[in-house]
Amino acid sequence: MNRESMELSAPYVAASSEAETRMLHCWAEVFDLDRVGLDDDFFELGGDSLLATTMVTSVHAAFGVKLRESQLADLCTPRRLLASFVASNAAGGAKLPANVIAVNPGGKRAPLFMIHGAAGIVFLQPRFRAALDPEQPVYLFQARGYDGTAAPLGSVEKIAADYLRSILEIQPGPPWNLVAYCAGGWIAVELVKQMQRQGLVPRSVVLVDTNLPLGMRKDYSLKRPRIGTLRLPMLPDSAVGLINAGRALTRRIRFFVSTGSFRHVDGSAALDDPAVHRHLVSRMRRRNEKRAASKLKALDASPEQGSPGMDAASMADVYASEAAAVTSASLKLAYRSYAPSPSDYPFTFISSLARSAPFDDPDYPINRLLPNRRVVMSGETHGDAVSSPETAILIQKIVHEGTVAGSDPSTRPSAMIEGQPVAG
Repeated sequence: MNRESMELSAPYVAASSEAETRMLHCWAEVFDLDRVGLDDDFFELGGDSLLATTMVTSVHAAFGVKLRESQLADLCTPRRLLASFVASNAAGGAKLPANVIAVNPGGKRAPLFMIHGAAGIVFLQPRFRAALDPEQPVYLFQARGYDGTAAPLGSVEKIAADYLRSILEIQPGPPWNLVAYCAGGWIAVELVKQMQRQGLVPRSVVLVDTNLPLGMRKDYSLKRPRIGTLRLPMLPDSAVGLINAGRALTRRIRFFVSTGSFRHVDGSAALDDPAVHRHLVSRMRRRNEKRAASKLKALDASPEQGSPGMDAASMADVYASEAAAVTSASLKLAYRSYAPSPSDYPFTFISSLARSAPFDDPDYPINRLLPNRRVVMSGETHGDAVSSPETAILIQKIVHEGTVAGSDPSTRPSAMIEGQPVAG
């Protein structure tokens, strides 16, 4: 593809050193372009999470430098990316924990600590980041094990403890502001409990489209069955227990058919069993390969969104590495096994319309576990809630207003934010 055919905000700037030449060659190959300039923007060129992972691989091969995909949100031009290598070498290496990415660390506002969801990594969309305050520093957590440099942590409690240590290392004193995506909301809930046990109180905690942990979610759907919009009478706990026992037996039988072993595959320690490990990781890699094939289909339909020259096999390699599959499988087991206890902290949920209905049910477990929660609506779908500029604006406003655990409701943030209704 010809660079001149694209609408880019920066004029072309050629390389003036051997290192710059190598860097521009990496970018041109990733984007399948005839040339790339030093100030060309990753996202204007059509960059996305897939191409970010490809870029990380390419840069590592050319420079021997290990990056994480989320760093491209800040180091979004070849010039900035190369300058970060120089700055890192001059400083003697990064000071941050290995699984934390800094975005705009020099901003003057109190930092945001963002926790990943089930995927194990946070990738800020350009439109989302642009909606944050220009002075807002952000620290992104990536699940340990995702990049293959460490073993994944096996429980929500261990993950929360690890992230709390990192937060206090980066920011020893208040205010602490946390944002967690999807299933990662339960890491934040556990992290708050551990903070409270140490006498620490976060200023605000925002959970973006967080649902129940998988085990509790299935129990709730069984206890509150529906036919369309019609809610049926609640099932007793004994009936739910019988159904769950039947489901567990079915999973064991499926595992036996696949592997020849009749074993439990849902516990937090399941990956310690070699047979279970092979089975679960293989399933996760196949799932990621399907995602890669789906992504390729989308790129074929809209080549301007990415590199049309990539094939399904290379995408599968990017998404379905052994380390990523092991970490994703470990996270899924950790979320499934987590059984949260009640908390009086005033969490704020940013919910999509698609996931908002259960909050109106007094028996919804989140309403009982987190009685001081409030719910703010943002977007119709889960994708809207986690990536839209409106969500970024809501987060910024919530953090600006702040919350204090145990505070009187009259002192909490207003019940209407940017015209969005609050449930509860």
